[in-house]
Amino acid sequence: MSKLSITYTPHLSIPENAEKAGVSVAAVRKYMAQRDISGRENNFRNRLTTLCKAVERMEKRGIVPTHKRLCEATGFSSKTVRKYAAILQKNGVKTYTDLVCNFPSSLPIIKSVAYTQKEILENIIRLYIPSKKIDCDLTYSVGKMWKGLPCPAWKFDKYPQIEGVRPLEEVEKMTCKVHSVMADPPFVISSGQTIDHMGKSLVHGSNMTSNRFSCFNSEEQMQQANAYLLSQAYRILIEKGILIYKIQDTISSGKQIFTHLWVANHAQQVGFELVDIFILHTKQRILSPKHQNQQHARKYHAYFLVFRKK
Repeated sequence: MSKLSITYTPHLSIPENAEKAGVSVAAVRKYMAQRDISGRENNFRNRLTTLCKAVERMEKRGIVPTHKRLCEATGFSSKTVRKYAAILQKNGVKTYTDLVCNFPSSLPIIKSVAYTQKEILENIIRLYIPSKKIDCDLTYSVGKMWKGLPCPAWKFDKYPQIEGVRPLEEVEKMTCKVHSVMADPPFVISSGQTIDHMGKSLVHGSNMTSNRFSCFNSEEQMQQANAYLLSQAYRILIEKGILIYKIQDTISSGKQIFTHLWVANHAQQVGFELVDIFILHTKQRILSPKHQNQQHARKYHAYFLVFRKK
């Protein structure tokens, strides 16, 4: 077979070049070897072509060429699809430009750790809340958590502080079902201290958090409150509904209390499935000058547990 009888087209596969030239695959391989055309280069071009063709087929059929669909259509790994998608975009391939803009991988990667509640809630909403808003908050307080986010339609709190927030016990009268619920109960235990009508400690002790926010008298009281919130959330959620539960571990009388583990275990007993965990990290914490003898690591994080109703 003469060398000149083959017109090699780089973006076609070796079998496609053979069929186009009317020769055997072996003849094409020999042609490539004589002209120092590497199989690696050919493989690289083939993958680009395969990806382009997959996009074109989906667009003709009115199917959005998402990352997952492209992996299934081409048989490429997730890493390979991302790699060649970026190359196509860089080279200005028109059939792929619009796709990359709407490509899931082009969005910011959702991380399990963040420094703001807003970022974590936005990420949870993006992953688990199709309506893009949370329906109900059982511990609304004054609503600082929702700054910059859609405010829940249903707002409850044990000690309502602003207009529009209902007493928590009224959630028991709620008959309609919601798709998503938020809960952010207190986590501090101030043993032996008297609690006022707002749940705050009447004696300003060494725990600055209990002086500013609601607290519990005992671990048992804290567990009862969390159990109540979990049961009510389960009752008002639709099947497959999402519960977002913010919780933090604490220390009481020198004993570490891993509240997030208790909540996770009890939620599963109620009928929830734990589907994700986000960690809110803070760079600063309120520190009391009275604490000189440190016995445990100071907690600089809180958890956002994401549950799905089974």
